[in-house]
Amino acid sequence: MKFEQVAAAAGAALIAGCAIFGRDPFAERKMNGTWCSLGTSISWYNDNVKASGGRFSRGYQSRVMDVLKFDGFVNPAINGGTVVGQAAHDVPRADYYTVEHGINDWGKLTKVGDMSEYLAGSTNKTFYARYRVLVDKMRAANPKAKIILCTPRKSYGFGKYLPAHSYDAKNGVYLKEYVDAVRAIAAHEGFKVADFYANCGEEGELKDLSIDVALHPNDKGYQRMADELLRAFAEVD
Repeated sequence: MKFEQVAAAAGAALIAGCAIFGRDPFAERKMNGTWCSLGTSISWYNDNVKASGGRFSRGYQSRVMDVLKFDGFVNPAINGGTVVGQAAHDVPRADYYTVEHGINDWGKLTKVGDMSEYLAGSTNKTFYARYRVLVDKMRAANPKAKIILCTPRKSYGFGKYLPAHSYDAKNGVYLKEYVDAVRAIAAHEGFKVADFYANCGEEGELKDLSIDVALHPNDKGYQRMADELLRAFAEVD
């Protein structure tokens, strides 16, 4: 293929992408409202970079805010947090919410449950049931808020906390089960998804995208997450 053809194909792909999202997701723009980022240590680190010992410079949220200019930002993510733990806390009012949970639920063996528990508003402490509590709290804080759900990033290791591979089972439970739960909840609610699991590092890349083997992202890993979340934000506003 000649250079001109390659360039034309790349241009067509960019135009097609912008058509899908309605705008260029990487173009700087003003956001009318505040952003609340709920999640695990992967999100918590954004405001606690020094705790990494210099192993990365910024989290994914700061990278997103290089592009999207929110009126304010709050990060009540919990170091070591699960959706069960996050749902037990108050949720501050915001105009945009993102939720990054699942990896610690897998590591700490939160029972996955099923969609019937989400639909029924079950009091069980399963992933589905507690996710419903969290969604209800976001809506109670601001019924008009726009919500993006993030699938957990592929991870493994971190001592014996996680299995040796992201596709292995821990006590018979697979990370993909939490991923599927997030996708199912988003589909039911009409929420957009930032698919960190699918688009932020395959198994063979994780070592190069992480500060440890291989739970927390490094700068390259966080940039992948920021880019994926920017694509999702382009679809909600």
